[in-house]
Amino acid sequence: MKRNLWQRLSAWFIACVMIAGLCPAALAADPAGHVIINQVYGGGGKSDTPFSHSFIELYNPTEKEVELSGYQLNYSSNRDQSKKEHAGSTTPVDGETQIVTLDLNGSIPAHTSFLVRCAEETTEIAKYTLNGYDQTWDQVIDNDQTVVLTLTKGDIYVDGVSTRTDGALTEEGGTLAADDISKQKSVRRIEFADTDDNSADFALLEWKDASDGFLAENRPRSLSDGAWPEVEENTGFSADSLTLQPGETASTIRLNWYAPAGTTAAQVNFGGEIVQAEVCALHTPTTVDENKYTDTGKMVCKAAVEGLEPGKTYTYRLSNDGGETWSVPYHYTTPAADSFTFAFTSDPQIKESGEQNGKKPDGVDGGWDPDPANNQTGWAKMMEVIGQKNATLVVSAGDQVEDQSWGKSSMRHFSRQRK
Repeated sequence: MKRNLWQRLSAWFIACVMIAGLCPAALAADPAGHVIINQVYGGGGKSDTPFSHSFIELYNPTEKEVELSGYQLNYSSNRDQSKKEHAGSTTPVDGETQIVTLDLNGSIPAHTSFLVRCAEETTEIAKYTLNGYDQTWDQVIDNDQTVVLTLTKGDIYVDGVSTRTDGALTEEGGTLAADDISKQKSVRRIEFADTDDNSADFALLEWKDASDGFLAENRPRSLSDGAWPEVEENTGFSADSLTLQPGETASTIRLNWYAPAGTTAAQVNFGGEIVQAEVCALHTPTTVDENKYTDTGKMVCKAAVEGLEPGKTYTYRLSNDGGETWSVPYHYTTPAADSFTFAFTSDPQIKESGEQNGKKPDGVDGGWDPDPANNQTGWAKMMEVIGQKNATLVVSAGDQVEDQSWGKSSMRHFSRQRK
């Protein structure tokens, strides 16, 4: 076959919808009610790092200023040094892992970051130089699956993040998904979420080839930057019928959504990269029952984002007016390398009303329940099960027909066209 599996799936099936697109409103959890560790970068004392220094960025999500007197940062790394010395390790050869501590000072106003600049890295390719910071620490932060960093106030645990593989930080659900952490990546919270689960709250950010837009959106912030703009957390429009599909390869994702009539310029800001969307008129069914079909007059927007990395969480927004206004933020995590999974479905409405062996309870031949309520319930139950299985892609082989009450006619706009 000349076409690969991705191409055949995209071209053959009518309904190929990414799970992440089925629940676009599933945004980050509410911010914590205490100071949090928002972003950490460790260069490990290596060369050619994207930052001039390792750093730890704290953030105050509360409505009040927080005095830092009595707070400490506690750092450890159990990286083995028996064969090679590692500047970020706190585990001596033939010794136990040590915890080093920094007493914090100053205060953090509401909705503001506090930047601790750590040890300087040796680099000539820094994408960002930490000239603005609020406290210094000469500690080297390691760049491996060995780190535990906590924020405490006296004997009280406040927050923490761990890349260690031994589940050392049970307060945060163990470790985050950092199997490919390196000196080119930082760990950063997703929209300040703090659910006490590192794997859900943090994402890995790649800095080596970061664009200017990515730098502006994700760089570490300090007191001098002031409060974070509220628009980044709370405002923006909700996307209309947003879906995601696989692209030509595993590194490509296709986004599809409805825009108001008259839309001519739509785009996506995907992890700091601006991608222009194709805008076209929505196909309308031949026969329209306006009591059921309400999408007439809308425009369909389609954009393909390429160059995505496996196992990485991206934040993205949509615009229907050329970038003048933006949607609320959405998040998409690419499947880890070699771990792509999909669910194959047929007609989930069958037997929803209780038919058994082709017979309805009253003995009449059955097989399909025409009651819309039962059919829709069947779809909802099916999607709930698929979501629990963590499937990445849904492939529907059901009878996708011109039935405006289900809106299936619009599905053709959510598929890659045959060539």
